[in-house]
Amino acid sequence: MKDQPLVSICVPVYNVGQYIERCCRSLFEQSYNNIEYIFVDDCSSDESIDIVRQTVLDYPERTSSVEIIKHKENKGSSGARNSGIDVSSGYFLLFVDGDDYIDSQTVELLVKQAMRDDVDVVIYDSKFIYANRIVIPNRTVPSNKEDVVKYLLTYKLAPSVCGKLYKTSLVKDHEIRFIEGLNVGEDYCTSPCILYYANKVSHCKGCYYNYIKYNETSYTNNYKAKSIEDMIRAVSILDVFFKSKDDYQIYEDCLQEAHLRVKVNLLLNICRYRSSVWNLIPMVASLYQNMKQANSVLPRKYKFVLWLSEHKFYNILYVYVNIGIYLKELFAKVHG
Repeated sequence: MKDQPLVSICVPVYNVGQYIERCCRSLFEQSYNNIEYIFVDDCSSDESIDIVRQTVLDYPERTSSVEIIKHKENKGSSGARNSGIDVSSGYFLLFVDGDDYIDSQTVELLVKQAMRDDVDVVIYDSKFIYANRIVIPNRTVPSNKEDVVKYLLTYKLAPSVCGKLYKTSLVKDHEIRFIEGLNVGEDYCTSPCILYYANKVSHCKGCYYNYIKYNETSYTNNYKAKSIEDMIRAVSILDVFFKSKDDYQIYEDCLQEAHLRVKVNLLLNICRYRSSVWNLIPMVASLYQNMKQANSVLPRKYKFVLWLSEHKFYNILYVYVNIGIYLKELFAKVHG
C-alpha cells in the first residue's frame, strides 16, 4: 500500500507475562509496515516488560518503532490507555490488551477499508479463546452510526474499545479520556462516546481480535463489590454524557434499556460469584425500577430475572441462574 498512514497500537501491560510474547509477535508480524507500538508498563511486578524487550529483538525492522512508557504508579488499564493516547502520533489508533492478540493481516485490512470507505471507525470481528474451545460470535454491525451507538449501549455489539480501528483525531479532538479508577465498565462508558462523534462507521469481516478468556487474573474473572460499583458508575457516566447532547432523544429509549441490561448482568454475576457479593443483591435489585417501557423490549429471560429480583425471590434467582450456567457449560462440552 503506497503512502501508508501511520497506525499507533497502544498496549497496556500489567502482569501478563504468560501472554505478552504471543501478543507482541502478533503485532510485530503484521503485514502492514507503518506502525508505532506503544507499550505502557503499568507497574508490572512480573517479567512482562522484559519479555517485550526481548521479543522485539527478533524483529530488528520494528525496534525503532517501539516505545515503552513506564508509570510511576499503577493506574489501571484506563490510565495506561490514556498514556498511550497522549503520546500517539498515528493517523489511526488501535487498542490491544496485553493478554490478547490479533491476526497477522488485521492492520492492513482495517486501514485499507478505512481509507477506501473514508470512515472514522472500522469495527472488526472477534474470537473468544477458551481453554478448550474457540467461539466466533455471529453479529450484525449496522451501517448507520446512531444504530451502532445504540447497539453498543445495549450490548448488541461488544462495547470493548479493542476490536475497532479509530481515526486518532476522533479521540483527541473530542478529548475522550478513559475514566481512571474504573476497572470494570471502563470500555462500556467510553466506546459509545467515541462512536457518538464518528461520521461514518464500517465493518471489516474476516480479520479477528482474539480475546483470551482463560486468564484467571483478569478483572472480568475477579468479581467483587467494586466491580458492581464500577458498572453502576459507568451507566451514570453515560447518562451524563448523552443527556448533555442536543440529540439526546435519539438515544433516550436505548439508554433506559441499557440500564436494565446492566442491572440484569449485575444480578447474574452476583449469583455466579455469590460468596463475595451476595450481600449486595438487595441494592442491585432496587436499581432502575421506573423503566417499565424499556422492560418491554427485553428478552423474556431478562424480564424473568428482573421479576424475581424485584419480588425479592433471591434464592430462586440464584438457582435459576446457576442451572442456566450449568446447562450452558454442559452444552459447550458436548459441542466443543
